[in-house]
Amino acid sequence: MTRPSYWRELQTAMTYPVAISMVEGSVIGILARRVFNVEPYVFALIMAAPMLAHFTSFFWSRLARGKSKIKAITLVRLLMIACLIGIAFLPTTDAGGVILTILILIIRCCLAGITTLLSTVKRQNYRRNVRARITGKTMLVVSSIMATAPVICYSLLDKDPAMFRYIYLLSVLFALVGTWFFSKIRIRGERDLLRYENMPTSKPTPQGSPAPLYEYNPDDAQTTFWQVLREDKFFRSYQVHQFFLGSGNIMTATMLVFIIEEMTRDMDKGYMWSMVIGTSIPFVVGTMCIQFWARFLDNTHIAKFRVYHTMVFATNIFMVFWAVKFGLLWLLAVSQLVRGVANGGAMLAWQLGHNDFADRRQVMTYIGVHATLTGVRGATAPFIGMLLFEGWGESSFSWMPSFEGIGPYTFLVALAMQAVALFGFFRLYRRMQTANRV
Repeated sequence: MTRPSYWRELQTAMTYPVAISMVEGSVIGILARRVFNVEPYVFALIMAAPMLAHFTSFFWSRLARGKSKIKAITLVRLLMIACLIGIAFLPTTDAGGVILTILILIIRCCLAGITTLLSTVKRQNYRRNVRARITGKTMLVVSSIMATAPVICYSLLDKDPAMFRYIYLLSVLFALVGTWFFSKIRIRGERDLLRYENMPTSKPTPQGSPAPLYEYNPDDAQTTFWQVLREDKFFRSYQVHQFFLGSGNIMTATMLVFIIEEMTRDMDKGYMWSMVIGTSIPFVVGTMCIQFWARFLDNTHIAKFRVYHTMVFATNIFMVFWAVKFGLLWLLAVSQLVRGVANGGAMLAWQLGHNDFADRRQVMTYIGVHATLTGVRGATAPFIGMLLFEGWGESSFSWMPSFEGIGPYTFLVALAMQAVALFGFFRLYRRMQTANRV
């Protein structure tokens, strides 16, 4: 069943990502600023939406318990499509900007649900030693489309910004086709899996024990968010260091889109160039690097993988600091090349990294923990980044003085976070080696 499943995933990857690309932060953020003229902190909320949405991961996993994962994912995709239709008909007013933000939050919650439920599909249909490569090949197609679709579509906005309505309706057509392809996928051993999920007395298999199935425990008291963090010290350590890595990257990504929008606003073909620098460069480079990272991840524990991966992110942030400090758009574009290399690994590591810690029957619990903590980062890092970068004026609170922001030096704060994460992952890998866990 691996080949048919892989083929259907490829067909989905050739169509559905057109719609996803239209709500990427570096894409929708430009539309929100230029067409809907949203305030900087509303912009930060839109950029935070992907991370905030991860708070819903446990909700999706519980909702789909004992139900067909393919049908559940299909229904969630249809909800996302309905929201895309809504964007196409929004008025370009302040109220339209507010509704846009709400729709983006709903869409991102849908995408978080899809990611959570896909964890079961990938774990069930693909073996460990080929999972990253198969995911990488699918992501290769996804990244190629997400790199080109925004440039082609948003170049039309340079002629008439109102064209965004037709662009989003077109993306809906691609999403419907992709949803139909995905609905044809079958899950290996799904009947036994659903029977297990519906048994209230089922218990997860101990770490390392062979098991044909894997899932969270239907008895919530047995496998909770806090229990996973309390009892799995290595996964807890991984999440702490991941918090520093992710927070620095989220801060950087939010500020980058804001800065690119300002630098390209008065340029000829500004929409197109903002898409090229903000979206296409990192996606194209990430696409080229996915298979390299996939081979590395298939043969390396995620803790060691993150050591090298963090080095690349740190290099990117260091370059961004100098580019923003001196207002060098060309250097910002070069830094996006490095970010693309890092993103190629990030797309795989985020989806698959938790599998190196999880009990085979607790995969969705572990990704739920991982996704929820990502949501915590998303609830704070974009706003902290914008506050540090932009500052704030006079406050109505006497104890809070005005703050003008530290501008580009905010990126040095993000760089320090990468340093903490780098040494943390290195130490974690050494500890796991000593404990014979890698």
